[in-house]
Amino acid sequence: MAYGGKRGSTVRSKIERFIDDHVRLVAAVSTMLVIVIAWLVADLMINGSPFKGKNTDSEKRMPIGYVNSLSEKTGALSWKDFSDFSYQTVSRDEYDEGTYEMRQYAVEGDKLSVTVAGFTDGSMYTGYVEYATVNYIKDFDFEFSLLEDDDFLSYLEEYGILPEKGKG
Repeated sequence: MAYGGKRGSTVRSKIERFIDDHVRLVAAVSTMLVIVIAWLVADLMINGSPFKGKNTDSEKRMPIGYVNSLSEKTGALSWKDFSDFSYQTVSRDEYDEGTYEMRQYAVEGDKLSVTVAGFTDGSMYTGYVEYATVNYIKDFDFEFSLLEDDDFLSYLEEYGILPEKGKG
């Protein structure tokens, strides 16, 4: 018996015909979509945001007491002294003898930063920093050398960053 129903019931929709005709393309696009979504979810779980880079909430800032202990250190300051803290690269220059890098470390309280520089690799790398200063973020006149100056806490009191001894 011949089919006597409406013609529209046997005709496939345009979308169904496209999917049937392009099965490999649909499978490839679907696979890529799953991979991208999995990457975004993994990056979100690891870094906090796949588009902003490192999560600033996990930034490890230097405690001011640690900066004071660096100023009191009798030996040379090494790159290992700074390895536990987050930093921003201020400048980086490649030479035949190695890479000279200047890094800036944030200090807890958002008033101070520590700037450190030296060779980070190559034949000139010694493991020690060549330049280390503490800077007051709002005042360019404030600079304390961690390599040369003494009595870091008195210096902070002079600039009103810490209360004077015996006053609170």
